[in-house]
Amino acid sequence: MRALLVGPDRAFYHQWTHSISYFFDLSMVNFQKIWYNTPLMNDGVYSRFMFFFSLSMIAAIVVGGLIIVFPSYSRSRELRRQELELRAQIAEKKREIAQLAENQRRFKADPEFVESIARQNRRVFPGEIVFIFEE
Repeated sequence: MRALLVGPDRAFYHQWTHSISYFFDLSMVNFQKIWYNTPLMNDGVYSRFMFFFSLSMIAAIVVGGLIIVFPSYSRSRELRRQELELRAQIAEKKREIAQLAENQRRFKADPEFVESIARQNRRVFPGEIVFIFEE
């Protein structure tokens, strides 16, 4: 939104903006006189060359970036996969440890559990006679 300027402020604002626009117009005119009057610019060869040069530089930067980034990206994916495998192994070992701790607790507190394990391993109490029937 533009402010409405009246009185002496309006004249100063107009003079200030006019001097700035005049400066930029002059600088562009001088630039155009020097730059665009070359023979290369008149036939458009230079502009086409600059377009394709810029395009090829951008492509080279993108390809170079991919060449630099891809090995580290693939390495990080491999490390993430290994991390997941190791976490799964750790979880399995923790389950095994919990099961062993439970068995150890039952060996200390539950005589029936001890007897069932002994019978599975074909152990007997002294004086018992065992008959094994295999099918």
